[in-house]
Amino acid sequence: MVGRVDMLNMNRVITHYKARGLDFANLLKPSFQTSSKPEVPIRCIEQIKPDFSAVLDSRLIEEAQNAIIDQRPVILKAEVRNYNRAIGAMLSGEISRRYGEAGLPEDCITVYMQGSAGQSFGAFLGPWGEL
Repeated sequence: MVGRVDMLNMNRVITHYKARGLDFANLLKPSFQTSSKPEVPIRCIEQIKPDFSAVLDSRLIEEAQNAIIDQRPVILKAEVRNYNRAIGAMLSGEISRRYGEAGLPEDCITVYMQGSAGQSFGAFLGPWGEL
């Protein structure tokens, strides 16, 4: 049914004052009429592959390899901005994949951050992590 606007009907009997002046005619046009270019799809036709390489956690995982692999303590520093979402979640996930619920020894990875974080700062850390 995705893109099948021809299957939708308008209720022309709406008398509510908030509905006055609303015109849904353009939304209900068949897909070939919604774009000036008929080859432009109106629905998702391919799988989107997200690129996480620029995410702050990717850098933290890379810099924490001594701790993750050999359990040797590391100290990291990072600038954080409010667009850095759920900081620590991917790092935490990497540690739990390798060590399960036990995680790493205490103080194995220390991260000092400066800046302004998004609302999910540290929200998805494992039970053994803190930022």
